[in-house]
Amino acid sequence: MFMTTHLQITPRILIVEDNPAQSRAMELSLSSASRELAGFFGILPFQIEKAISVNGAKKCLDEAGKPYDICMLDLSLPRNDKGSMEDPRGGYEIIEHIAKTQAAKRVIVVSVFSEYKYVIEAFRGGAFDFITKPYEEDALRAQVLNCLRNLLAKESATIFDERIKGLIPHAEKGLAHYFTQTFSALLNSTLRTTGEIERYAHEHYGLDRERHEQDELMRQLRLHRESTTKAREEWLKRQSALFADDAVARKESIFALLHRINEILLPSLTVKRAQLFIDLSQENSATVLTFQQDVQAVLQEILLGGVSELPAYGEPRKIEVTMIPDDRRAIVQFQDDLKPIPKEDADKINEGYSIVSDPQFGRRWGLSIAQHIALRGGGDLVVTPQTGGNIITYRIPLYHA
Repeated sequence: MFMTTHLQITPRILIVEDNPAQSRAMELSLSSASRELAGFFGILPFQIEKAISVNGAKKCLDEAGKPYDICMLDLSLPRNDKGSMEDPRGGYEIIEHIAKTQAAKRVIVVSVFSEYKYVIEAFRGGAFDFITKPYEEDALRAQVLNCLRNLLAKESATIFDERIKGLIPHAEKGLAHYFTQTFSALLNSTLRTTGEIERYAHEHYGLDRERHEQDELMRQLRLHRESTTKAREEWLKRQSALFADDAVARKESIFALLHRINEILLPSLTVKRAQLFIDLSQENSATVLTFQQDVQAVLQEILLGGVSELPAYGEPRKIEVTMIPDDRRAIVQFQDDLKPIPKEDADKINEGYSIVSDPQFGRRWGLSIAQHIALRGGGDLVVTPQTGGNIITYRIPLYHA
């Protein structure tokens, strides 16, 4: 039976408000805003939690497990849930707590204290926005949606920045691997030519490398051989340092990796309106060995490289991930409806001889680096451009206990 999984973002919001009527009104307004998220492709209705005091809010923040996306915060709050006396600075204490713990990604203050000194102190503490009570429901929804849009854009930009930073060391190794082939061929050719000249000199002029070492021709050939040998030794030292790998191999499930990558990339997938569907029909059937997260790096780049070239909130796109049965390898196939990769670039990627040049660090560049990562791990990539899309196949040796 063919089944797929598709993850979506569920924004988590903490409302900190001690007035029950205002807290309920804010909850209803946010629930209404959830219905406006049709334009935010891939976002589900808000998950809303509430607190009514300083200590209650801190407890929610500390026990949340992962940061709330937004904390809607009143400034004047009682110390405890059963307290009646409000502390006009209670909200600032929570802002400070969030700044230290990073337990919420954004803070929106909702308060009657609208004087400049209160607003500026909230912003200096780290608040993203300030909404004055009483507020218009439409204005509150618009500011919350703007906050989410800003948050997703920042998280997505960070993901794409980290993509380039993470790929550059692999690109250096790929270029070094390519240069090693060329450099080795040059050294071998040089040594072979030196040997041929020595043999010719011996046969035609009776010169011997050891007995006639003071002869100018023999001296130059000896220096030539010594410098070539030294160059080979120096390069091998640099290569061993470049490719040193002290990581222990680790077993990983392909499906676990794909789900982890999906969660990591959700902000970018959402901003770029790209849906990822993962075939569950062969779940838990493929286990591989990874070294320094090489398999995850390849899987992630196959997805992220293509998504990086899409506009924000453009036309919806779809990427389907399936497993092809094989006894020796885990074969993961990605089929997308993105711009077809030019055949000449696909051929270069499939051959794995070079890094495709791209000043924009786009998909072709990333896939050529992913190919080198895959090859070093004993696998390989096959890029097949299609009319209206691409099929990218990643073949990884299976782990057999």
